[in-house]
Amino acid sequence: MDARKLSGISIGDEFTLEKQVDKSQTSSFAEASGDFNPIHLDPNFARKAGLDGIIVHGLCTMSYLVQCVTDWVGDPGCLKRMKSRFPATVWPGDTITCRGKVVEIKDNRVRCDLTAANQHGEKVISRSWAELEFTK
Repeated sequence: MDARKLSGISIGDEFTLEKQVDKSQTSSFAEASGDFNPIHLDPNFARKAGLDGIIVHGLCTMSYLVQCVTDWVGDPGCLKRMKSRFPATVWPGDTITCRGKVVEIKDNRVRCDLTAANQHGEKVISRSWAELEFTK
């Protein structure tokens, strides 16, 4: 996909991405990130910690939002800042739907509000936003 141009973006533009969380995602993400917390890898440890089983890394879920934004804009280099909250747990096997909406355009910067929800409609990322910067 070609990179979007600032002139082709309008307030109110929306974009989405749906991701199925593969059951091996936590071990793959642990290797990539260096985060080997056993609540992401060891079901027995996770249950002893009060969970129903292993949980997906929050930053792994956030990476789905990053992909949603960068797939939409077509240029990963445009993403300059991002912020997210993680109000709910993501489990291996969940389906995560990421949504973005352009809420502000100022000079060569675009701000998008973002959310991610699981297959039950429960928000797993909220109060999230991304700022994109375009060359003039």
